[in-house]
Amino acid sequence: MPNKTTVLIAVFTAALLLAGCKEQSETAADQATEAPTVSVVTAEAETVTVYDDLAGRISADRTVEIRPQVGGIILRRLFDEGAEVEAGQVLFKIDPATFEADVAAAEAVLTRTNAELINAEAKHTRALALSRARASPESATEDAIAALAQAKANVAQAQANLDRRRLELSHAAVRSPIKGRIGAALVNEGALVTSGAGPLAIVQQIDVVYADVQQPLSVRESLNALIASGTAADPGDLPVEILSPLGTPYPVSGRIMFANSAVDRGTGNIGIRIEITNPDGVLLPGMFIRARLPRATYNGAVLVPQAAVRRDATGHAQIVVLNEDRTGSLRRIELGPLVGHRYLVTAGLTAGETFVVLGGDRAAEGVVLTPIPYRQETAEAAH
Repeated sequence: MPNKTTVLIAVFTAALLLAGCKEQSETAADQATEAPTVSVVTAEAETVTVYDDLAGRISADRTVEIRPQVGGIILRRLFDEGAEVEAGQVLFKIDPATFEADVAAAEAVLTRTNAELINAEAKHTRALALSRARASPESATEDAIAALAQAKANVAQAQANLDRRRLELSHAAVRSPIKGRIGAALVNEGALVTSGAGPLAIVQQIDVVYADVQQPLSVRESLNALIASGTAADPGDLPVEILSPLGTPYPVSGRIMFANSAVDRGTGNIGIRIEITNPDGVLLPGMFIRARLPRATYNGAVLVPQAAVRRDATGHAQIVVLNEDRTGSLRRIELGPLVGHRYLVTAGLTAGETFVVLGGDRAAEGVVLTPIPYRQETAEAAH
């Protein structure tokens, strides 16, 4: 039979257990009645420019094929492959011996015709004097006049021939017509080239380059409709950002030159040409790039982070709006384009209203919420 001490110990132990259970129940009840914490943002009106990222390919401002204008043997190459060359710089030297001989022959012909001209002028002068003295027939005077005209024509022809020969001699030095970057030499010293043959090298001017991109016609039409309705404004002459295919920005900027006046029948796109200042030559002809074109500017726009948007069973966008009594309610909204990590809201939310970004799943009907400010920069960095 248990003694009195054992009974007292059992009673004391049971009391402790009952007290602990009561304390745990009270703690659980307190936790259940705590208001759920949610991250919120108060919508603000902003001026936002929406951009389109369009793929394109770089082309040079000017591309020149260096071709010989006279035939001969290439004596020397006077440039470093891949280097920058100046306009007028000599690139190749063709053997000039034949052209020098032609110039010498043409100079001799010109000297002879000049002598003949001097003789014809003297005869012309004597014929006129005799004609005035009526000491020679009229036909002699006419012959002297014709001989003088013929001598002058011979001199002009000889001078033209000499000019042509000198021009051919100058073409023995093959020069670059533009400033730019030259590629590999396509012929070597000792090669025989002819006028009109294939290129000796190619020079491309890339301090200014172009990017040709394609924009869907539907985008342009919707943009025009937004601008006409006053919802958006033309972005004007904002610069075009140039990105690599992976999204890394290049240290250059561009501007829209023009849009084609015709639509591509196969794709339904409109071609747009962008002029890009490229002083350091970071963009090379043939490169693929992404051009970030300003599409439209929205004044008084309201934006919401992506994390705040949820979809209902029909796919419509919704957000949880915080009411004055700190309860949350679902509201359907209309979304526009994505700007960074935020959607532009076209309907359903106005500036000054507070909405839930994180924790919206805790906002049951009638449940009081504990709002805390949403840190957008930290969330985007984590994303």
